[in-house]
Amino acid sequence: MSKTMIYADHAATTAMSSVAYEAMLPWLQNRYGNPSTLYSLARDPRKAVVQSREVIANAIHANPSEIFFTSGGTEADNWALKGTLFQHERGKGIITSAIEHHAILNSCAALERMGYSINMLPVDHEGVVNADALRSTLASNTVLVSVMLANNEIGTIEPVAELAHLAHQMGVLFHTDAVQAVGHIPVDVNVLQVDMLSASAHKFNGPKGIGFLYLRNGVHIAPLLDGGGQERGMRAGTENVAGIVGNQAHKQEAATANRRHHQYGRGTLGESAQSTQRKREDCREHDSLKHIVAQQSTHRYCLAKVEQHNTYAHHRTHSADKQILLCRHIAHDSRTHKTGKHKETKSHGKDSGTSGSRHPLLSRYEVDEVGVD
Repeated sequence: MSKTMIYADHAATTAMSSVAYEAMLPWLQNRYGNPSTLYSLARDPRKAVVQSREVIANAIHANPSEIFFTSGGTEADNWALKGTLFQHERGKGIITSAIEHHAILNSCAALERMGYSINMLPVDHEGVVNADALRSTLASNTVLVSVMLANNEIGTIEPVAELAHLAHQMGVLFHTDAVQAVGHIPVDVNVLQVDMLSASAHKFNGPKGIGFLYLRNGVHIAPLLDGGGQERGMRAGTENVAGIVGNQAHKQEAATANRRHHQYGRGTLGESAQSTQRKREDCREHDSLKHIVAQQSTHRYCLAKVEQHNTYAHHRTHSADKQILLCRHIAHDSRTHKTGKHKETKSHGKDSGTSGSRHPLLSRYEVDEVGVD
């Protein structure tokens, strides 16, 4: 009997939505003008970039002037860290966590080779950064703290607002890598109190090769790329109009669900059944969070042998002794799933962004009809 694969690796990428695809097509064909030029062919592309910037800004409760389009999350992360440190002399430093994405970790390693100071915060068994650890690590040479909003391996939602508040008490800027969060949970830069935030479109059903950096008004960092004067002189390179439009097209559908304040705290796979049910009810209000709600089938979801990295790569060692076996069982919902059958695989396989009933932040392994491979 053949098995139907349920895609459950939304932490790696998501299928592009039909809305984003259709929105991009005109800018790939007959509306191909360079928005930075001065003649009439540039008028519509320039307007599309402006409108897309407004949509993205509204989705995270920012101002359009605070949104800078990039080639993706990796560039945005590199820009936030290096753009901040390059404005300071050698010896100044960054504090980050040991479980960041490699776009952060390898940027830190590069900065350390240049003579900057890097400090790593450990995490507990659920991947949570402790505020007391940050408080004791903040020093006079610290100019930036960078802690991700949602972890791409085990799904931990970090207490970013609390950590940012501590950093600001010491006059230190705060950046969060929100690549795994934007489009999946409500993100409000004012609630989070962050100065910079990175995001990537292909993690929320947009195209690959486009993302953005939120840079709070009044915060100054150095440009990462040298070239033309695009993005108000901050990010050189001809604008990827089709990608920028696709970046915001699917996001616009979910924008209304993000127009509310949301408190952030601990949120891992190992949460209680009551907390899980509360999240499921909350997610029903948000179309782009349909992956989180089980599609009324009985599945056990396990993340096996997840390495808890409490020693960063710049020490060239990794701690593999902390492994977590995190399981979730989503009960069969007899009220809405009338058939009572387990093999409802067609609805799982669509390219609508709802493929797989795993939480997109937590998906790292393929799941089939009978269990976990």
